[in-house]
Amino acid sequence: GIDIPIASVRKQIASAIQLIIQLKRTGDGRRVVSKIAEITGMENEVILTSDLFELKESGPGAGLLKPTGLVPKFIAKLREVDRDVSHMLFDDAETRIR
Repeated sequence: GIDIPIASVRKQIASAIQLIIQLKRTGDGRRVVSKIAEITGMENEVILTSDLFELKESGPGAGLLKPTGLVPKFIAKLREVDRDVSHMLFDDAETRIR
Protein backbone atom coordinates (compact mmCIF):
# COMPACT_ATOMS: atom_id res chain seq x y z
CA GLY A 1 0.00 0.00 0.00
CA ILE A 2 0.84 3.65 -0.21
CA ASP A 3 1.78 5.52 2.95
CA ILE A 4 -0.02 8.87 3.00
CA PRO A 5 0.94 11.31 5.77
CA ILE A 6 -1.84 11.68 8.35
CA ALA A 7 -1.66 15.48 8.04
CA SER A 8 -2.53 15.20 4.33
CA VAL A 9 -5.46 12.90 5.07
CA ARG A 10 -6.83 15.26 7.72
CA LYS A 11 -6.44 18.25 5.40
CA GLN A 12 -8.39 16.45 2.66
CA ILE A 13 -11.14 15.52 5.11
CA ALA A 14 -11.37 19.10 6.43
CA SER A 15 -11.68 20.49 2.90
CA ALA A 16 -14.21 17.89 1.72
CA ILE A 17 -16.70 17.92 4.62
CA GLN A 18 -18.65 21.00 5.70
CA LEU A 19 -21.09 19.62 8.29
CA ILE A 20 -21.07 16.88 10.89
CA ILE A 21 -24.46 15.64 12.09
CA GLN A 22 -24.10 13.65 15.30
CA LEU A 23 -26.80 11.18 16.34
CA LYS A 24 -27.50 9.88 19.81
CA ARG A 25 -29.50 6.83 20.87
CA THR A 26 -32.20 7.58 23.43
CA GLY A 27 -33.12 5.28 26.31
CA ASP A 28 -35.99 3.79 24.29
CA GLY A 29 -33.67 2.99 21.35
CA ARG A 30 -34.60 5.85 19.03
CA ARG A 31 -31.91 7.94 17.40
CA VAL A 32 -32.09 11.74 17.55
CA VAL A 33 -29.82 14.47 16.25
CA SER A 34 -27.72 15.59 19.21
CA LYS A 35 -25.41 18.07 17.49
CA ILE A 36 -24.78 19.78 14.17
CA ALA A 37 -21.27 21.17 13.73
CA GLU A 38 -19.42 22.95 10.93
CA ILE A 39 -15.84 22.13 10.01
CA THR A 40 -14.12 25.50 10.04
CA GLY A 41 -10.57 24.58 9.03
CA MET A 42 -7.37 23.25 10.51
CA GLU A 43 -4.81 24.36 13.05
CA ASN A 44 -1.58 22.40 12.71
CA GLU A 45 -2.87 18.80 12.38
CA VAL A 46 -6.16 19.37 14.25
CA ILE A 47 -9.48 19.68 12.40
CA LEU A 48 -11.44 22.62 13.89
CA THR A 49 -15.21 22.56 14.34
CA SER A 50 -17.88 24.99 15.53
CA ASP A 51 -21.15 23.74 16.99
CA LEU A 52 -24.17 25.25 15.20
CA PHE A 53 -26.98 23.34 16.96
CA GLU A 54 -27.04 21.30 20.18
CA LEU A 55 -29.66 19.08 21.78
CA LYS A 56 -31.02 20.46 25.04
CA GLU A 57 -32.78 17.55 26.70
CA SER A 58 -36.06 18.25 28.48
CA GLY A 59 -36.88 14.75 29.63
CA PRO A 60 -36.48 11.10 28.68
CA GLY A 61 -36.39 10.94 24.87
CA ALA A 62 -37.47 14.57 24.46
CA GLY A 63 -35.61 17.75 23.85
CA LEU A 64 -34.98 20.79 21.72
CA LEU A 65 -32.37 21.19 19.02
CA LYS A 66 -31.21 24.71 19.77
CA PRO A 67 -28.91 26.95 17.76
CA THR A 68 -25.69 28.04 19.46
CA GLY A 69 -25.87 31.48 17.86
CA LEU A 70 -22.95 30.91 15.48
CA VAL A 71 -23.63 31.58 11.80
CA PRO A 72 -21.87 29.08 9.52
CA LYS A 73 -19.14 30.23 7.19
CA PHE A 74 -20.96 28.63 4.24
CA ILE A 75 -24.08 30.82 4.62
CA ALA A 76 -23.32 32.63 1.33
CA LYS A 77 -23.18 29.32 -0.56
CA LEU A 78 -26.41 28.24 1.12
CA ARG A 79 -28.12 31.45 0.01
CA GLU A 80 -27.10 30.76 -3.60
CA VAL A 81 -29.28 27.64 -3.45
CA ASP A 82 -32.08 29.04 -1.24
CA ARG A 83 -32.35 32.81 -1.13
CA ASP A 84 -34.75 32.69 1.82
CA VAL A 85 -32.13 31.37 4.27
CA SER A 86 -31.92 33.86 7.11
CA HIS A 87 -29.44 34.44 9.92
CA MET A 88 -32.50 33.99 12.17
CA LEU A 89 -32.26 30.23 11.57
CA PHE A 90 -29.12 30.31 13.70
CA ASP A 91 -30.50 32.63 16.42
CA ASP A 92 -32.39 31.54 19.53
CA ALA A 93 -35.30 29.92 17.67
CA GLU A 94 -36.14 26.45 18.95
CA THR A 95 -36.80 23.30 16.94
CA ARG A 96 -38.72 20.56 18.78
CA ILE A 97 -37.51 16.97 18.49
CA ARG A 98 -40.18 14.30 18.55
